[in-house]
Amino acid sequence: MSTTTRTYRVGDKVTPDPDSFGVPPTTLGRVFTVAKVNPRNLRCTADDGGRGINFPASILLPATEENVAKSNAPRPYVPVEFFTTGEIVTVKTAGKIPVDQPMVVLKHDGGDKVNITQLGGDGDRYWRWPAKSLIKRDLEWLTERLMED
Repeated sequence: MSTTTRTYRVGDKVTPDPDSFGVPPTTLGRVFTVAKVNPRNLRCTADDGGRGINFPASILLPATEENVAKSNAPRPYVPVEFFTTGEIVTVKTAGKIPVDQPMVVLKHDGGDKVNITQLGGDGDRYWRWPAKSLIKRDLEWLTERLMED
C-alpha cells in the first residue's frame, strides 16, 4: 500500500488497491469510473454493471489496460433461489431462531431478504431473513420433525 494520495477527476477509471487493508474481496480486480469527487471519498460506478463503491482516493489505483479489458467481460452467472409464499424453510445457522425450527415464507420479492414466520404463527411477528441462509424443506422433512416432538 502506498502512502501517496492521488487526485482523480470525474470519468477516471480506477480499481481498488489489493494491498490496502479492509478492501472487500468482491471489489478486487474490478474497474470503476469516478462519478463524483467528494472531500474525503470518491463515489464510483461499476463498469461491469454491479454495485458501485464509495472509497477514499488513497486506496484506489488507476486502472491498468489489463483491468479495463477484464472489466468488459460479463460477470459470472450466479443462480438465485426464489421462495414462494407458504413454503417451509429452516435457517442455516442458529441465532434468534433454532436451526431445526420450521418456518413459513410470507413474502419474497426476489431480493436478498425473505419474510418468514414460525409455523403456526407468532402473534403477527415475522423476520426479514437473508435468502442465502435459508434451506427449503419438503413435507417429508416436516412430518419427521413433527413426529419427533
